[in-house]
Amino acid sequence: MSIPSIAKTGCFSALIAYLFFWFADYWRPGFVSAVFSVHWFLFVMIFFVVLWCVYPVESKKSVSIFLTGLLSLFCVIILWREGDLFGDWLPILIVLGFLTPWIGKSLLSSSSQ
Repeated sequence: MSIPSIAKTGCFSALIAYLFFWFADYWRPGFVSAVFSVHWFLFVMIFFVVLWCVYPVESKKSVSIFLTGLLSLFCVIILWREGDLFGDWLPILIVLGFLTPWIGKSLLSSSSQ
């Protein structure tokens, strides 16, 4: 197996696990969060997305745009739900959270060229 196929499989597996366990914890509060944080799956997915974007894959541009948008959406959701302690700075942090994956993607693509 090649690294892009492993990264693709790991990315989608972590995404499915993240959504499943997040929904399970939402449905029954404390079901998952009493044992571990659901966001560990998100961190694993971010790792595989970076690995997937670094190595060449077919139709890399559309895949990387989709995954970057998905990662931006997750950053906004996490900041929105957990951002009460930021107070008045929350709107600015949400915009920064949305833009961070796009900036990282452009930095990674410019360094590889």
